[in-house]
Amino acid sequence: CNKCGKPTCHCASGTELHSSLVISWTSQGRKRLRTVSKEEQPGLAALTRRYQLVRKARARLLEVQAEMLAIIDKLEAARRREP
Repeated sequence: CNKCGKPTCHCASGTELHSSLVISWTSQGRKRLRTVSKEEQPGLAALTRRYQLVRKARARLLEVQAEMLAIIDKLEAARRREP
């Protein structure tokens, strides 16, 4: 639970906190936070899932690339050994 930062909110006293969904990112070396409204949450959840899928696919692509480079290195080494 967090304080929302509004001076007139019931959470300002610190006795009754409320939860809120926030997104965070880094911009120009500083951490930024933005509260997400209830209306934005379903769309943001879908975007988050898509981002996670892209990150997983990117990681797999890097693994495949490393495997390919290892195979190419072995082929080049074998070519150098043969007269």
